[in-house]
Amino acid sequence: MQRLRFEFVVAASDKDPKSNILYITSITTEEGEKYELSEEYRNIIHHSELKKTDLYNKVKANIKRHDRRIGWVQLTEELKSVYSDEMGNIQFKG
Repeated sequence: MQRLRFEFVVAASDKDPKSNILYITSITTEEGEKYELSEEYRNIIHHSELKKTDLYNKVKANIKRHDRRIGWVQLTEELKSVYSDEMGNIQFKG
């Protein structure tokens, strides 16, 4: 596993309907295995390592409310430790 595909969605905040929140809804491997994130870990605030990537910066700059963006991220050691276990299975260590 060299890279992962992340699906980003922007929606209204539950607390303030005028505010937008960026969510990650799913992670997909190169082999097509899809991992759906639970509601409690979808908010981007739980994904500090992913926020350091170029993909995040591009998505954040261009996505609007109700939009969906999908992009691939090359896995660094830091990203591997957060999004996979020692056997290479997809998981999120939030």
